[in-house]
Amino acid sequence: MNIIYGVVTLYNPDIEEAARNINRYLGLIDRLLVWANSKIEDRASFLTLISEPEKVEFVQCGENAGVAKAVNEAVKRASEGGYEYLLTMDQDSTWDDFASYLEKAITLRANDPKVTITGPYAVETDEEAKTAPGGVMYMSYVIFSGALYDVSMFEVTGGFSDLYFIDAADEEFCLRATRHGFRHAVIGDSMLVHRFGKRIEHRILGLKIVTHNYVPLRYYYSVRNHIWLMRSGYAPAGRRVRLFGRYVIKSFIRALIFEDSKKEALAAWRRGVRDGYSNEHRNEWGKC
Repeated sequence: MNIIYGVVTLYNPDIEEAARNINRYLGLIDRLLVWANSKIEDRASFLTLISEPEKVEFVQCGENAGVAKAVNEAVKRASEGGYEYLLTMDQDSTWDDFASYLEKAITLRANDPKVTITGPYAVETDEEAKTAPGGVMYMSYVIFSGALYDVSMFEVTGGFSDLYFIDAADEEFCLRATRHGFRHAVIGDSMLVHRFGKRIEHRILGLKIVTHNYVPLRYYYSVRNHIWLMRSGYAPAGRRVRLFGRYVIKSFIRALIFEDSKKEALAAWRRGVRDGYSNEHRNEWGKC
């Protein structure tokens, strides 16, 4: 019986680290689509590191096609194969106890059938895991890595938006799913160590400020896509305020003060604001 279909996206990976992370969950799912958004020079060597290579379907995209395209292909394959759940993963995410997460996520669905997306409690460091809240937290959205989706929900919601490319695709989908009556929850005692870029901690006046030294292009997509979310018809008013503060104001401050390539980061930020407030793609990002 086909239960769980997984998809993991790769982009210039450390193949040994990526394989170790995959092996932490591969034994508990039925099939995995490995989607390479960059060229993997030695695919055969990579597959020898995988614990159960017979479960793997490998797609060499050859270019960075983003996350949405990979997920939508996985949705198609999962639907055609009669799978019940879809697991989405990043290459550099590490599970603490995937088996426990699966058990709790499926049990939660049995108790609350409206929950169709669950996620783990994602942290950047092992130290942060010590402050995990535990319990179940109903959230406005669940991050891409570690999310478990009911495959049947995609018949109602449609797939991920290709327009969002690499940033906010998960949040856009969850907000859209909410409008269709679905609920999302984070399992507060199921840990996933997930690295958001190159983490750097700064101390200013006793305050700890964390940055990730993103490449300038990442600034562009983050700012543009979150402005689209703010302007969409399905982001609540309070969420729109938080999006503006975090992804427009705070990202400008981080680019101005902390980034190594300040000039390039600020230029990408400006382009993101310009294109975010442009109406060129409004008919697409404005759909519900």
